[in-house]
Amino acid sequence: MTPRPKINRLKAAIALAVILVLAPGLSPPARADMEDAAMFYEELTQHGEWVDYENYGPVWHPRGVDEDWRPYTNGRWTPTSQGYVFESHEPWAWATYHYGNWMPTPHYGWCWVPGRTWYPNTVTWRTSPETAAVDASYVGWAPMPPPNYVPPPGYYPPGGYAPGVSPIDLITAPFWIFARAAQFLLGFGQPYVPSYSYNGCGCLAPVTYVPVLFPRTVFLTNYVVNPFHPRAFFAFGPPIPYVSRVTRIQQVTINNYIKTVNVTKMVNVTAPATVINRNAAIRQITPAALAQGQPLPRVKPATNVNITQIARPNVAPVPKNVPRLTQQIPKAAPLPAQPPERVRGMGLPSGAAHQVTPKMRQEIQKAPAPAAKMGPAPREMKPGAPPVGPKVGPPAVKPGPPTGVPPARPPAIKPGPPSAVPPSGPPAVKPGPPPERFKARPAPSNGQPRSPVMQQPAPRPAPAPRTQPQPQVRPPAPMKPQAPPQQPGQQEKPKPQQQKKQLPQ
Repeated sequence: MTPRPKINRLKAAIALAVILVLAPGLSPPARADMEDAAMFYEELTQHGEWVDYENYGPVWHPRGVDEDWRPYTNGRWTPTSQGYVFESHEPWAWATYHYGNWMPTPHYGWCWVPGRTWYPNTVTWRTSPETAAVDASYVGWAPMPPPNYVPPPGYYPPGGYAPGVSPIDLITAPFWIFARAAQFLLGFGQPYVPSYSYNGCGCLAPVTYVPVLFPRTVFLTNYVVNPFHPRAFFAFGPPIPYVSRVTRIQQVTINNYIKTVNVTKMVNVTAPATVINRNAAIRQITPAALAQGQPLPRVKPATNVNITQIARPNVAPVPKNVPRLTQQIPKAAPLPAQPPERVRGMGLPSGAAHQVTPKMRQEIQKAPAPAAKMGPAPREMKPGAPPVGPKVGPPAVKPGPPTGVPPARPPAIKPGPPSAVPPSGPPAVKPGPPPERFKARPAPSNGQPRSPVMQQPAPRPAPAPRTQPQPQVRPPAPMKPQAPPQQPGQQEKPKPQQQKKQLPQ
């Protein structure tokens, strides 16, 4: 009877040791999410609301914005040696456009999921191919959703959604904002002011035209390494030679600007000095060069990178001594039984989009019905069922000059060099191999999948030639010698003799 207590004690000790070993490996993800929210909670609460949203944890959305508000519209893109940087007077721009990820929700419109890794931008890019005319060219961008993103029904990819779908297929047409390429660099070379915002440029493609425009553009994969985190990657953006061509701004002018521009001097690219001084956590996740106002190191090309590694929010280590989030964050309210007819954040602010021309209207009418409408019965595939994408992709595009836009074979596209300042700018980037199942797959389109109609010849034409062979065979006989290609060497003897006999007759 004496050994039993020892055995029980031994089992209890082993169980306790297992719990202590496993607990650190299981708890950090949840704790890290709360810490990420704690770092930004006080700074963003005055501009919006926090909510505990489904499996994402604490997320934030701005307050007092238009129903059609969406990120990366109230501002402009500026080229730098670190890629394209978004300038904006929105007071939350320094945080939400450089940390974390944005995603659309049916509850609150666009919500921001916090992260602790700083990036020059957290978007993906598309452009019209080099073969497109300048006046018909567009530059597009879309926020990169969080790694565990599950789209709401209004943003399902064509064919429905199933777990395990590649992120590239989840960035559907409603995500994208397209600006006329000629007006992409608003107020280039001038300090940013609100008049240079895309919100009032009248140069963005109307949302009804995006499904038409989306498959005509190519996906850019010129990924680069975050200069402060070697395991963090992001998309550089449209190559400088391409932008120079479509904006008609000389490339040397853009390059000279990039040589002198300092990212830290741009509007709301880094946290204000007051925030860095009072918030120790923000101070730790802010790269030293940004905090000190020094020029940033040039980016380097990334190799063997796919879309799942772009703009990951938690590459940087968790800061030390982050204060605990003591405030109670409310849970997201359940959706009503009848989903809304229109999802917030799927439009554009008034004054942002250009007019729809008669030609565009015809193309919109011919295009498949967009899958971005919130309906009462969304199409959802059963888990495990392979997603069925449309058979319609962007037309094959012949590659332009070596410095232009990559050939249209998304997502595996060899982009033109994103170099801003030759030869000291970022070198050309060779994109890493995409997931295997997407190599021979066309770019996803936002319309409904088109079912190809295959018409096979009917078997009835077989007896028909029997009634018409004899009267129709005789007249083509004299036509054979007149056809120049049918004069092989073996048939030269009989045919010329017949021709000589027929000509005098």
